[in-house]
Formats: sequence, C-alpha cells, structure tokens
Amino acid sequence: MSEENHSLLHRFAQWLRRRWWVVPILFVLQSVAVFLAIRCGAVRWMQALTAVVWLLFVPVLLIHMIVLVRGRHWKKLIGSFVMELIPAGMVGVFLAIKGVKLTWRVFAMFLASILWPVVDPSDGFGKEHPMPEGLEYSIPLDRYSEVVDGEWMTYYEEPVVDSTDTASWLQIWNDSEGGRYLYDFSFPALPAGTLFLKCYEVGDNIPLSENVMCRNTSVSCSATESFTKLVEKREFVVYEGDWGDYYAVRVEVWHKDSATRKEHKLMEKVYRMEGWMR
Repeated sequence: MSEENHSLLHRFAQWLRRRWWVVPILFVLQSVAVFLAIRCGAVRWMQALTAVVWLLFVPVLLIHMIVLVRGRHWKKLIGSFVMELIPAGMVGVFLAIKGVKLTWRVFAMFLASILWPVVDPSDGFGKEHPMPEGLEYSIPLDRYSEVVDGEWMTYYEEPVVDSTDTASWLQIWNDSEGGRYLYDFSFPALPAGTLFLKCYEVGDNIPLSENVMCRNTSVSCSATESFTKLVEKREFVVYEGDWGDYYAVRVEVWHKDSATRKEHKLMEKVYRMEGWMR
C-alpha cells in the first residue's frame, strides 16, 4: 500500500473515531426508512430498494466497529452498539417476514420477541372491536409446512368448491403469520376485467388496509362463459389489529369491467380474522 493511501485510511479512521455517532445515526435513519416502507405497504420495488441499501450499509458498521476496537474507544463502541441494536432487530424482523432464509428468520424473530414493545406496540384494534354475539362467520383455512428432504414444503387445506354453493366460491387461507392471508375465488360467467377485495370491520363498517387492499388483491381476468376459478392463492394483508385479537371482517369481492370501467360487487363473506403485527 502506498504512503498516500495509508495516509488517507489513517485520516478516515481518525474521522470515524471523532465522529463515531454519525454512522449509527445514518443506520438508524436507513432502518426507519425500511420500517416505514414495509409498515405502510409501499410498492414492492420500494421495499426491496430500502432493504438492499440497508444491507449494503452493514459492512460500513463492521468497519466502524473495528476502528473503535483498535483504538480502544470502549464507551463509543458500547454507545454505537446500543444505537444500532434496536434498528437492526426491527429491520431483521421485516426482512425475515419477506422471505429471508429460515435460519436468519428464526434469529430475527427471537430478537423481535425481546424488542417488540419498542418496535411495534399493540394497536388494540381487535380488542376495541370484539366479535358481535350471534354472528355467523367463517374461519380461514390452514396451511401446513414441513421440511422434506431438506426442503421446506407447504400444503394447503383444500375445500370442495361447488358452483351451486355460493359460500364456497370465496376461500381464504392463513398465510405465514397472523394477519397475512391468501384467497381463491371462483365465479360463473363474467366479462373480462379486474377482480379485487374490499374488507371492512363488521361492527362499525371500518375499511381495513384501505390504502393498499384493492391494489394488493387485484387480479386481471379474461372473459368466462361458465363457472371458473379466477383467482388462486393471491396474497393480501390485514394491518389493523394484532396476532390473536380476532374480530369480524366482511370480505367483499368486486369486479371492474374492462369495457365499461364500471365496478360492481360480486359477493361478500364474513370471516373471523386478526391483524398483522408488523
């Protein structure tokens, strides 16, 4: 290494030691960006971009730690570690939820169990809207996961869909965590257009995931002349509420005609559901 390069590295290390707080603050801000992108239901490319930038920042943290250790700046090292621990756990949870490897997922969820009250306190929606007495409702079907020959396999409880039974046309499954769901939809003859869901809390008719529900559940369909399955395992998220706090949700299936651009409701079905603790 040339003397000039060595001098530049030396000055950079001195700057890191003097301005030790800059790196953790930038990391916290980037972590908040990831948190908001995923919590607020931003489009997938934006979520991916913020997560990638966050991951690329991790080597900078390691270099920063090495500089502080070599300089024996223990108080600064501890301060940086404390500042970085909470956002690291927060973002780790969301990266895990988005499909990072199982080993990382287990670590992130363990860390989240410690930091959860700071990261995402309960919003109480389910407790504030209990199930109405005497209400008839359906329960989302279950999916089952297991490791087979070293691979993670998923199986779904498959119901019988009957063209004469309206209640069987819409089927909802629990997905990877509470509040995350998948849906199938079958329907008789229908013109070409777009299918999407609208969800409401039954008691007070409150729209759920209002800003993203229609967009995230939207599925284009061609014209059909007979009873046909039009949607299969489309994912959607109900954000209001927390795990285990169940409340009644009216799930409406809507169709927007490609030719007339008019929207009309095809059917509705009441489910017992819970919110996603993001």
